[in-house]
Amino acid sequence: MEIYILVNEQHTGPFSEEELQEKFAAGEITGEDYVWTEGMDGWTPLRDFLQTEETGGDAGSAEDAYTPSVYYKINSLKVTYGEYAEMAGGLGLLIAWGCKLFRIPLSLGRGLPEVPPPEWMVAREDELPEGASACFTAALPEWEQQGFRFAHYTMFRKSYLPVNVVTMNMVHVGGEMLGRVFFARQPTGDQVILLTLTVLSDGRLVQTAVSKKPPGIKPPPEHLTLRLTSGNVETLVKRHGLHVGKHSRKQPVQALPDADSVLRTLHALETRSMEYQVSRGVYQRMSQEEVQALRNQP
Repeated sequence: MEIYILVNEQHTGPFSEEELQEKFAAGEITGEDYVWTEGMDGWTPLRDFLQTEETGGDAGSAEDAYTPSVYYKINSLKVTYGEYAEMAGGLGLLIAWGCKLFRIPLSLGRGLPEVPPPEWMVAREDELPEGASACFTAALPEWEQQGFRFAHYTMFRKSYLPVNVVTMNMVHVGGEMLGRVFFARQPTGDQVILLTLTVLSDGRLVQTAVSKKPPGIKPPPEHLTLRLTSGNVETLVKRHGLHVGKHSRKQPVQALPDADSVLRTLHALETRSMEYQVSRGVYQRMSQEEVQALRNQP
């Protein structure tokens, strides 16, 4: 098979599959670069081409090739009162207090899959939940004005959570800051959360967020989070810069120059967060019977 590569509007090749894999492994090309070979309708992102070759089908079949082996449920008896307050508030907090007092478990979510391999976190635009595409399209120009460029969309696949969350990820010029727009379709309405992230050289995460309702489950202690109740992207970026300066003590940060670096970093952060909740006992492994019962639900 002779494969051509398109990078910065210039194509090179032909290359064999082995040569293509070697260039990808060496970082000479990324999953966002395009390839073409005889029989293809047009230039295709390398990540989609590699998934097609691995599964022997089209790029869309790759999603079905991955099935999480472990699912977790939220153990409400391990959730703190503060976390309940953020999730519920008011009457909900009183109900939670009574349930914790009498050791009555509450159902919080339907099931959360283990963090998938990095490549399975990437989502195509045609996979976005209803409303997400319009949300991201409207948000992108403001981020671009602040020096961000689009990297990719990510989401959990095959999740039994009642909230469908997808994220647009962007990387800032210089690669020392990530921008993320979370979109969640919920029964009570759409929720959008803006985030800026910087990873310090010692592994700590500095995060600034704009959210009307912050997530209830607290992050790992090394995730240093500042929450803004309101503000645009410009305000968010400025406040984040001050936040990073406060905690970094002039330490270097991890540069993320390309989409693949962004994806690997996001995967590591998601994995660390899940491991932390498992260690707290908040995420509890589900039995095969519980998972099968969820799969049988409409």
